[in-house]
Order: sequence, then C-alpha cells, then structure tokens
Amino acid sequence: MYQCLNCVQCKHVIRRKAFIHPGTGETIQIRGYHTCLSQFVIYVIVCWGNRAEKLGHTSDQLRFMVLETIPPLKRGSDCELRLKQREVWWINKLNTLHPHGLNKDYDLYLFL
Repeated sequence: MYQCLNCVQCKHVIRRKAFIHPGTGETIQIRGYHTCLSQFVIYVIVCWGNRAEKLGHTSDQLRFMVLETIPPLKRGSDCELRLKQREVWWINKLNTLHPHGLNKDYDLYLFL
C-alpha cells in the first residue's frame, strides 16, 4: 500500500507488501497498487503499539492496511455486494469475529 500524501489518513497507513497475522503468524502477500484513495477496498486495522500492553490502545496506535481491492465488475454487477462477500471471506480467514477481533457479526445471507 502506498500513501497518496494528500490526506490525513496517510500517517495511519501500513506500508508493507505482506500482512502478518498477529495471532497465527500467517503471512498474506498483498497484490496490486493501493492508496488511501482506492475505492471498494477491504482493509485490516492493526494496533501498532506495544503488544505487551494489556490495558487498551489509543487511536494514535491504530494503523490500517488494504488487503484487497474489488475491481469494477463486468455486465453491471453489484460491487458493494461483492465487497461485502469478500469482507465475510476475510473475516473467516483471519478469524476476526469477537472475541478474537473487532467484528461483532456478519451476514451469511450475502451468499444466497
């Protein structure tokens, strides 16, 4: 992911070519060119502070990284529906449902 250098989010961007899952250590390669201005993106929020800290985190410690971008779909398909389906896929892959992550729930009706 790259910074656009024109927005307030740039200081919160993680600039890496791979995402390392903090719980499992799994490495996920990031493909494509993504900036703060990319649309239809799936991102991960990570605490960039001291991992030994147990009492919570401040907003300054939170960073984000784009995992995937949904390209424009052919024949007028719904990009938002595809985005939500991929978000559910990533929630399952990274095991980020509460209590393991920040996601409270997700809707399986997106796949019907």
